[in-house]
Amino acid sequence: MEKKYSELIEIYHNRAKYEAEDRFIWNRYYLDNYSFNKRVEFVTDLIKKDVKEDFLLEIKFWDNTELVLDFFKKLKNKNYFLEDYKGGEKPGIIIVDDKNLEIEFFTELLQCHYNYELAEEPSLNIKILLFINKKTDIIVYDFYDDRGFIVNYYM
Repeated sequence: MEKKYSELIEIYHNRAKYEAEDRFIWNRYYLDNYSFNKRVEFVTDLIKKDVKEDFLLEIKFWDNTELVLDFFKKLKNKNYFLEDYKGGEKPGIIIVDDKNLEIEFFTELLQCHYNYELAEEPSLNIKILLFINKKTDIIVYDFYDDRGFIVNYYM
């Protein structure tokens, strides 16, 4: 799993190479004008269309590791590894790698992500990258905060 994660992160961070080869497209979605529930519904509907094959989630977190692990106990996909959060700027990291994304769990994760920005509970101080590994392409959803997200297509 760590090898696959390293390969996907390398692709994600080298988008200039893919742009130069005309193999990269991106789109930004702004959600400011939508209610909280509409934001979550829109994102989950969009993701359901794409997550039909392998996926990998990178969740960076700036919260107590135990708090984050308690949240992840709900996850049926047990394929994850953890880099603890030790305070400071460097986040902890959880990686989930599987074939079937639990939409209910992802919805809760997204709600906690958005709640943090809106100072609501339950919340987690997290940043989410969702990698969808298609046969010929890779799609990366980058959920940076409650205002929107970016979808990157690597062909």
